[in-house]
Amino acid sequence: MDTITVITIIAVFWLLGLLMAWSMCVVAARADHRQNMIRLARTDTDTSRPDTRHVECGDASPADKDRRPQYQ
Repeated sequence: MDTITVITIIAVFWLLGLLMAWSMCVVAARADHRQNMIRLARTDTDTSRPDTRHVECGDASPADKDRRPQYQ
């Protein structure tokens, strides 16, 4: 094979790998952005999902007293 053909084949595969890596970065960035938007859109009145926030006993305000689980 000619030298220019080998160089062309190597360059094409290298560019395809670069394109694939770039597209995976774009997909990951979009997924992160979407997760952040979903997290910001949730409100305290959203009852479709359980409250998963972690509150230490000393950090809880009196207003949160009724939201804490009551163990007997």
